[in-house]
Amino acid sequence: MQIEFKPDRQEPSRKGSLSLDKVQLNPGINEVPDEITNHPFYHKLLKQGAIVVLSPLLPQSFESLAKMSVKEAEPIITKTSDRELLKKWLEKDDRKGITEAIEKRLEELDGSI
Repeated sequence: MQIEFKPDRQEPSRKGSLSLDKVQLNPGINEVPDEITNHPFYHKLLKQGAIVVLSPLLPQSFESLAKMSVKEAEPIITKTSDRELLKKWLEKDDRKGITEAIEKRLEELDGSI
């Protein structure tokens, strides 16, 4: 399942990552297991607007990303915090605009550690 985590919408407002048991939520788009919906705090975050469920709005696979134009894919790439998903897209899509956006996002994420 893909979600967008918006920590500034939490009450009280905050910045940075959040862990729900063993699931790390980073600001932006995250790939998370469906079981996260069983966590009691998940529903509170959902109600606050700090979690927005994106599936099936986001591409689940590289084929879906490949069907998007570079202009459509760039905002998704810039919000994605899941390094593995970004790397998967990078391996499968060789369009210059896509690869540049993914490489830039990976560099941003590496700098945020």
